[in-house]
Amino acid sequence: MVLVATTSTLSTKNIAFESFKMFPNPTNGNNIYFSVTEDATIHIYNVLGKLIQSSEVTKSKNSINISEFAKGIYLVKINSGKQFITKKLIKN
Repeated sequence: MVLVATTSTLSTKNIAFESFKMFPNPTNGNNIYFSVTEDATIHIYNVLGKLIQSSEVTKSKNSINISEFAKGIYLVKINSGKQFITKKLIKN
């Protein structure tokens, strides 16, 4: 019996979100802006997991109004196709 050991590296790089940016973060303004390469759905949750807002962003419609948000920490889930990423948003 012959045992063969192999190693491989699992990439955690997510190609769809390589150029994704959310700014300014932290923010004290009324809008957050997104730089995306393809259309995406944005879901914003409070720290208790309650959905606060859902929006669509594109290359041309790339901002979300957060003027009604209280100061605090939010979770921003970005869906694009079958892929998603979650980021933390801080509003001062």
